[in-house]
Amino acid sequence: MKVKIKYFIYIVAALMGLYSIWWFLSGFVSSPESLTYTFNKPLKITVRSGDTPYKIVEEITSQYPNLDKDILLLLMEKYNIAKILKADYVYCIPQKGTYLDIVMSFQDWCDKAFVMVTFPEGITIKEMADILYKKTQTPTHSFIDAATSTPLLESVSAFAGKHIRYPEGFLYPDTYAFTGSTTRLVHMMFNNFLKKVSGINWTEAEKRTGLDKYGIITLASIVEKEAVKKEEAPIIAGVFINRLRRGMKLESCPTVEYALGYHKAVLSFEDIQIDSPYNTYKYYGLPPTPIGNPSLDAIKAVINYAKTDYLYFVADGKGGHLFAKTYAEHLANIRRVRGEK
Repeated sequence: MKVKIKYFIYIVAALMGLYSIWWFLSGFVSSPESLTYTFNKPLKITVRSGDTPYKIVEEITSQYPNLDKDILLLLMEKYNIAKILKADYVYCIPQKGTYLDIVMSFQDWCDKAFVMVTFPEGITIKEMADILYKKTQTPTHSFIDAATSTPLLESVSAFAGKHIRYPEGFLYPDTYAFTGSTTRLVHMMFNNFLKKVSGINWTEAEKRTGLDKYGIITLASIVEKEAVKKEEAPIIAGVFINRLRRGMKLESCPTVEYALGYHKAVLSFEDIQIDSPYNTYKYYGLPPTPIGNPSLDAIKAVINYAKTDYLYFVADGKGGHLFAKTYAEHLANIRRVRGEK
């Protein structure tokens, strides 16, 4: 009899133990979503490129170590959060709630971790730095330092086939998502440049123009500034190539403005006397570097320049230009623009 009672007690104890385990598992393992938490304040998590749920959970639990990291990771996997995350967006976690609330916070972003910045075609690196400052308050030196960093210059030099000290001409003008890193931004801009020009046969382009890659980009930066009307760009490019081949000075106003460091609607006689290698009224050939960052259209205009006998052009005051084959015709066009007979 005593043996039976002893076994009965063991059986009851075992059943109670199993019940306790079942109760524990049903409360904490089968329904981990119901676990609760409380933060000091709502939590914002910024997701960057390459971030994984594990990295995100690490960031959350580093601030609130009382959270169960393993359960959060299991829930992240259960709800496929890795497939939903967007880089450079901010996700907001409420101050208090359940573990499910934490995970569901990553199904939709609450803010952007970037600012869209547009750089117009043809502008200089310094002008880009000014635009970025006005839009985001990022110091201008930060952008210029990133643009002149060794890694970027090495990449530009590798493309150009020559040592480049300043990457003017290679930061493609476009709209970018700025995340706060100027280093990341300038590399995005150069990679965009590479993507834009990837379809160009540079061997053929150099053969056709008589210019190397760097020369083509340099001339394109001038054409970008000179051509207001897109359809005139190949004609203007042809004028400059004709002048280069004849050993004539380019005499391009935008190159003087680059030397001056600012734009002028009308250059004075003193302006075009400035002693700078960028002054194509004073020095022959192309300027030492591009004078801005040209668009793909401008680059293609140089490569596919119009074959004409034009050597001169003057703005007609209506956004276009009047072209001339001789200096006498050019002077006549100038008088025509001025309303003189």
